[in-house]
Amino acid sequence: MLARVLKKPDVLYGLLNITKQFDSSIGQGRYFVRVATCKSGAPDHASGIMTKVEIYTSIMCPYCSRAVGLLQSKNINFEQIDVSMDGALRHTMRSRAGGRTSVPQVFINNEHIGGCDDLMALDSAGHLDGLLNRSASK
Repeated sequence: MLARVLKKPDVLYGLLNITKQFDSSIGQGRYFVRVATCKSGAPDHASGIMTKVEIYTSIMCPYCSRAVGLLQSKNINFEQIDVSMDGALRHTMRSRAGGRTSVPQVFINNEHIGGCDDLMALDSAGHLDGLLNRSASK
């Protein structure tokens, strides 16, 4: 059953607009990257400068799904990097995240934001939109 599910990982994430890419630039093997686009297809901000948002995730992780859902609701472009089957990529995530091993790990313009709870707390406090806007205007 799990092998059948892994053949269709998009079903697990529930992303609406996905392009699939294989990239061999990190580590010794190929890894799978999902790039989710905003629903409107429009740039994030009128200035045309895009905020770089990356989220490291794993298959069947409810916290990853929740964080991805929040990013989708903000209608921004983000890169979703699946580390579930790639030790080298997980190591890269861990080194970028200051030793954190849990998923998701979120980065905005290469600044470590934290995990799902950190992302939700930023949004609840009203700081996430400001961070996204400030990052894009730099």
